[in-house]
Amino acid sequence: KLISHYVMRSNDAVFGYNNDYAWAKFVQNQLAYDLEVEVGDLIWTATNFHVYERHFDQVEALINAGK
Repeated sequence: KLISHYVMRSNDAVFGYNNDYAWAKFVQNQLAYDLEVEVGDLIWTATNFHVYERHFDQVEALINAGK
């Protein structure tokens, strides 16, 4: 199995994460296909997972929707 560890310095929690995760999975899947091995776990490490001030209202609305 191809186990991948994706390390990034900084990650936007609102818009960046989904795109970055999708790209990491695509690369992992393509590499596993090329190597003719199974896809294993994807380990995700972001040293900074942040929300920009311009997105505070969106995050607050999501938090309140879960209450």
